[in-house]
Amino acid sequence: MNFREIDGSNNNQNHPEYGQTGENLLRFTPAAYADGIQELANPNNPNPRNISNTLFDQQESIPDPRNLSDYVWAWGQFVDHDITLTHLQSGNNAESANIFIPQGDSVYTPGSFIPVTRSLFDQNTGTDINNPREHANELTAWLDASQVYGSDEDRANWLRSFDGGKLKVTAHSTGDLLPTRGNDPDAPAMAMEESIGESTFVAGDERANEHAVLTSLHTLFVREHNRLAEIIDATHTDLPSNTADRDEEIYQRARKIVGAEIQAITYKEFLPSLGVTLDPYNGYDTTVNPGINTEFSTAGFRLGHTLVSGTVPRLNEDGTTAPVGELDLFQGFFQPERITEDGGIEPVLRGLATQVQQQTDAKIVDDLRNLLFTGAPGGGPVANGTDLAALNIQRGRDHGLANYNEVRQALGLSRVNDFSDISSDPEVVAALEELYGDVDNIDQWVGMLSENTLPNSSIGELNEAILEDQFERLRDGDRFWYENDVDLAQWQLGENGTVSDWLENLNLSDLVKLNTDIDNISDNVFFVPDIVVTNTNDSGQGSLREAIANADSGDTIVFDPSIAGETINLTSGQLRIDKNLHIDGYENNPVNINAGGNSRVFQIDDGNNSVQSQVTIDGVIIEGGNVTGNGDDGGGIFNRENLTLSNSTVTGNTANEDGGGIFNAQTGNITISNTTISNNETKEGLASGGGIFNGGEINISYSEISHNFANDTGGGIYNWSPGNITITNSTISSNTANNDGGGIFVYGDTEIIDSTISDNVALSATADGGGVAVFGNAEITNSTISGNSAEDDGGGVYVKDNVFGNIPTAIITNSTIIENTAVSDGGGIFNFGVAEVENTTIIQNNAPDGRGSGIASFGNTSITSTTITSSTVADNENSDIDFVTQSQNSFISGGNNVIGTGNAVGNFNASTDQTGVENWEESSKDEEIIGTNQNDTLIGNEGNDQITGRQGNDLLIGVNPDSNTPGRGEVDDIWGNRGTDIFVLGDEDVVYYDDGQTNTTGAEDLTVIYDFEPNRDRIQLHGNADDYQLQLSENQQHTQIFSIANQNQPELIALVQNHTELVLNSDQFNFV
Repeated sequence: MNFREIDGSNNNQNHPEYGQTGENLLRFTPAAYADGIQELANPNNPNPRNISNTLFDQQESIPDPRNLSDYVWAWGQFVDHDITLTHLQSGNNAESANIFIPQGDSVYTPGSFIPVTRSLFDQNTGTDINNPREHANELTAWLDASQVYGSDEDRANWLRSFDGGKLKVTAHSTGDLLPTRGNDPDAPAMAMEESIGESTFVAGDERANEHAVLTSLHTLFVREHNRLAEIIDATHTDLPSNTADRDEEIYQRARKIVGAEIQAITYKEFLPSLGVTLDPYNGYDTTVNPGINTEFSTAGFRLGHTLVSGTVPRLNEDGTTAPVGELDLFQGFFQPERITEDGGIEPVLRGLATQVQQQTDAKIVDDLRNLLFTGAPGGGPVANGTDLAALNIQRGRDHGLANYNEVRQALGLSRVNDFSDISSDPEVVAALEELYGDVDNIDQWVGMLSENTLPNSSIGELNEAILEDQFERLRDGDRFWYENDVDLAQWQLGENGTVSDWLENLNLSDLVKLNTDIDNISDNVFFVPDIVVTNTNDSGQGSLREAIANADSGDTIVFDPSIAGETINLTSGQLRIDKNLHIDGYENNPVNINAGGNSRVFQIDDGNNSVQSQVTIDGVIIEGGNVTGNGDDGGGIFNRENLTLSNSTVTGNTANEDGGGIFNAQTGNITISNTTISNNETKEGLASGGGIFNGGEINISYSEISHNFANDTGGGIYNWSPGNITITNSTISSNTANNDGGGIFVYGDTEIIDSTISDNVALSATADGGGVAVFGNAEITNSTISGNSAEDDGGGVYVKDNVFGNIPTAIITNSTIIENTAVSDGGGIFNFGVAEVENTTIIQNNAPDGRGSGIASFGNTSITSTTITSSTVADNENSDIDFVTQSQNSFISGGNNVIGTGNAVGNFNASTDQTGVENWEESSKDEEIIGTNQNDTLIGNEGNDQITGRQGNDLLIGVNPDSNTPGRGEVDDIWGNRGTDIFVLGDEDVVYYDDGQTNTTGAEDLTVIYDFEPNRDRIQLHGNADDYQLQLSENQQHTQIFSIANQNQPELIALVQNHTELVLNSDQFNFV
């Protein structure tokens, strides 16, 4: 695995200097210094303070028309401090570019000046017109969380606790805050530290104290780092044992994930909120220089200064104003006590989500235009403040920015020929013409902010082009970009799956909720919700029913914090949603929407099957729905649209017909995540799908379907043809069907991945498929099917024969089928159609009154085929593998099987099959070791072991690592099954499975890895990649791993089944 250098170097291995600290800013256009070398650009342009007074004077609040929240400008500043910093000159020779105050100024004294010091520049530039002045970026250009960790080793090390990979913090009653400098002379420099003193917060970027809002975001991500460090320490099984090495590894992994989180939030939430549209990501491009452009840092990304309001709300948990009141913007500059004494960061983070920011325009509030830094100890230079608009204009001239039209043309935009081409606002047009006289004189920052905004955007054409260029290059030129980083695709993050899975669905609000006591915040904090439900009434003003009725398409409805955890009792019928709508509740304290058994809860149907509405329901309980008429489906939800259901509970709902909890019609598409669907039921004789009935498309992840009942089929889920369901990282348990499919009934195509199907029941005397009844097509991968029962056939899985002219197919791979019961045939599996079983363990199942406690296959070869490859079917009650009628030939061996007893054993005659194994322990393996559903470390002994991981992230070791010759003379078989597993073939001291002979191939001692997943699992080896070689097996289907260090002849130590694409110098291997 690879980690970033703290100074940003060596990211691009062809150009190690790309993006590192100290690199000069790039340019779209040649420098426009007045003398061509270094003098301020545009010397004949108007006085910056005069421009500010004429154009940027904001007399009233102008909220963003797209409801962008204060999180937009706050995040923009946080990101800016990750990627760009140019210091000012200092000392007696520092150059000034003071802004003189014009006559008639109403705030500052005419004839005085706002002192401006010119930027520090590269001393190797500014020598002649062929080498004009350039300015260095003091930070790494990458989006790498340098504002959290620093861009140099000294700062980075000072911020670390060197304990469990964590960062330093200051304990506080409201939660950990940033560390303070105290009286430590080695503390990294922070802006204004001389004025603030020992209470100065220290962070990765020296500007962290600039404002309480910025400090709050810095604090949030230090907490996030430490949260991740704890998860990594507890769950990553491949960490070094040495304390110092372990600390370093945890720190680096957490740092990588935090950087990836900042990238994901910036590109999936922040930029889209502004209306920036990027080209699709096509992977890492070594030819792209991600360096920061002067036009971006000095103008383009300074749009945020127009977005800020004069106050920042500070709110209690219930949404009321905190006792300390709202924060006037000018009072938050360089005053860390606004955090330490005013209730921590939570009041600020709540407030940012509730206030609409100012729109992007050529207007700036007085707190920035006249009173900037007023609140800083010691005050500002003139009238106790300064003017950020004037400073931005002057800084552009200091950096030699070309004029507005030249920058437009450099970015492929057409030049403007008239002031009216820039803006449709006659006042803006008149002011520009009065100030500049000619469109070719306009300063870039001024012209950019004066432009009309683009459709569905909050910024103008030039601003969008600058941001698009910069953020595409930052993404495409980054070798460690989160979508390109294989570590993130393999590292697990607790219940969230891999880090890549976590990032795919990540919102900034998730990190706020995880690291503060804030729950009542909308999913997308970059927008202020349109409508707030203020009471629990069934109808009328402030009710959910009225909110839905009055909402425009695309609106978001949220609940006032005062009704979090309360119940809305529906007394006048179901709630109908017929438009694009987002209902955003509280994940940890959801509002209960309860129909009281009187009606359905939600009908989601716009009446137009040709166009699908987009509906999201998040963080609610849907309960008490009941539909009783003939043909009435979907007690909790009836859906015909595109529905996203997350962080919710659907419980206690009833349907006379299908879909006790949810009915998804053929036109419907539902995405379900982090949701529980339980205790729902269908009542009538042919009513199916106690939890869910699907006729359309459903994707279920990280959810639980449990304790539902269907009077007919599909106790948990019924998937009707042509419906499609994909289930990942979920649990289907304790559901009951009177007839087939206690857990799931499959007619349409169904994929089950990394999931558990357990303790479901098919109840009646003729009911088949306690766990899964397959009447269509099902693929089950990396899953566990356990403890299910059927009163007839197929306790775990039942595969039907001819259905509507089609032969059902079940493909089961890398799974465990254990402790299931069928009263008749097929305790683990009964196959009447087509079944393909590979790398699967089928043990301890039972069919007390029939055949095939492990697998029973119908014997008619014209209908049925059961192919078993690299699997174990043994240690089941009675017989393990039987045909039910006619012939054993419906069984097909793919080889490498361990098979017990039964009338079909004769068909398992491949040279690599073992048969007649009455108990699994009595196979050629000396010990059977089976993991749990948790993260396990499974260690073999000094014999031939069979090791089977289950659902966790397992460390799998076939040998006794304490032996003097670990693995010598052993042949171990290892299955990882679900999770991110590590197969250990060596440790820091020795290679495992070495026969001790330098002139033999070592074929008598090795491990066989049956289910390695190259994009998820890893193989651990001693030494380095040069000590090994990979060769394909004789049949070209498997990969052999040979040790070649100190060997006259390569020594075989492992066989990786069914993979031919392994690469030693990749993240498929760990070397220790």
